[in-house]
Parts: sequence; structure tokens; C-alpha cells
Amino acid sequence: KLNSAIFISFILFMEHKKTLIAKKFIKRKNKGDTVKMQELAKRLIGKECVICFFDGNNRIFKGILVPGASIGFHMHEGNCEVIFILDGKGSVIEQEPGSEQTLREVSAGDCLYCPDGHSHSLMNTSEEGDLVFYAVVARQ
Repeated sequence: KLNSAIFISFILFMEHKKTLIAKKFIKRKNKGDTVKMQELAKRLIGKECVICFFDGNNRIFKGILVPGASIGFHMHEGNCEVIFILDGKGSVIEQEPGSEQTLREVSAGDCLYCPDGHSHSLMNTSEEGDLVFYAVVARQ
């Protein structure tokens, strides 16, 4: 079973406006309701996300972004993230503190790193084909 804290990982795969719906779902505190969480994530992003590991501090998961979807631009505070692109193409926006955002293309085989205090977003910018990746979010 997944608890509400783990469901936050699913939010990362949802477009900005749809994230608000997910936050309302979390506030309902449906403890351990794995089926409902996965159904909501699938409705919102069109694909399932799989949490492979969570120990209360660190997460390892597989994500799938359908064409046009993104994880949303966000800052890492107290943790860092490594993303390995398994399949598909897309773009990443990266921003160091006090710097301008940079945009670059990514594809299968690329490995991305977002250190503590930095911001980023991953987007599937292709017109067809999913962007599939593994991510590790480690508390620092």
C-alpha cells in the first residue's frame, strides 16, 4: 500500500493545472489507498507511474510522460534528483540559483542531475511516443 506522502511522487508527473486536483486528493487522507491513487494518476497523466522504492527519505521510481506532459517546474530543497531517460525524446529546463533558465533536448540514454537548491522540469515535447524514465530523489 502507498501512503499519501508517497503519492506526492505521482504529482511530479502531472501537468500544472492537474496537480491541483491531486493535492485535493491528498488532503482527503485516503491512507494506503493504492488503487485509488494509481487510478487518479492514470486519469490525470494517461499512464501509470510505478514507485519502485521508498524508505521515507529516498525514492526510486519509473515515470512515463505522454506527449505534451511534463513533471512541472520545481525546486529541490533538501534533496537532489537523478533522471535516466530510458525511451523517447523531450526537453529539460534547468536553473541554478540566481541564474537564467536553460533549455536543452534529451533522449534515450541521457542522464540528468538536479542538485539541492536547483530547479528543473522534464517535458515530453514529441508529438507521438512516450518519454520513459527512471528517477531517484535522494534526501541530502
